[in-house]
Amino acid sequence: MDELGDVINRQSWLEPVETALGSVADAVFNKTMPFGQTVRNFLHGTWLGHPLHPVVTDIPLGAWTAAAVCDVYECTTGDDRLAPGADMAVGLGLLGAVAAATTGLNDWNATSGKPRRVGSLHAITNIAATVCYLTSWWQRRNGCRAAGLTSGFAGYALSVAGAYLGGHLVYNERVGVNHAPEELPEKFVPIVKESELRENVLHKAEADGIPVVVVKRGARIFVLAEKCSHLG
Repeated sequence: MDELGDVINRQSWLEPVETALGSVADAVFNKTMPFGQTVRNFLHGTWLGHPLHPVVTDIPLGAWTAAAVCDVYECTTGDDRLAPGADMAVGLGLLGAVAAATTGLNDWNATSGKPRRVGSLHAITNIAATVCYLTSWWQRRNGCRAAGLTSGFAGYALSVAGAYLGGHLVYNERVGVNHAPEELPEKFVPIVKESELRENVLHKAEADGIPVVVVKRGARIFVLAEKCSHLG
């Protein structure tokens, strides 16, 4: 599986995509805007206890899977009684895709290196799937049902490919997986002399071999796990 990430990482044609996505993300999730960081934290899922993006992606994937099943039934039997449900599922999936794209872009903007490149292809695939389903939704509503079903099947294939890349990002590139050490010292461990700490300056140290960050703010000293627990 690591080979897939390496292959994607070598695709230089994805660099302009990264640049474009980064510009959009920086503009949309500007930390300097009022409540900017609060919004980003919400979209990261800090309030939920784990990333929000995988939760939201279940909406479009679930809806489009239901639509695909109904469409297959219609194509194989000629019975169109499930057509209204399929059409509604396509529309619901489009609404969920907007939420999934927003949370995903927010997470992706905090990545770097290979995960960022793989995430770019993940984004392109899902955007293409959404365009197919948007086309399918329009065709279904305007009497072009056969074309709408075809566009829907193409969109579903792309969404499955996008979901596969999303799984790679989580399980292989560890995006959104807890990176913080699970076991920290429970008793006092000397790590640095207080006299060496400067006000509001991060200082890297180790506590029983576990990398930590130490910072002094006024009369208080804070010690945190060195890696961001959410994005590493």
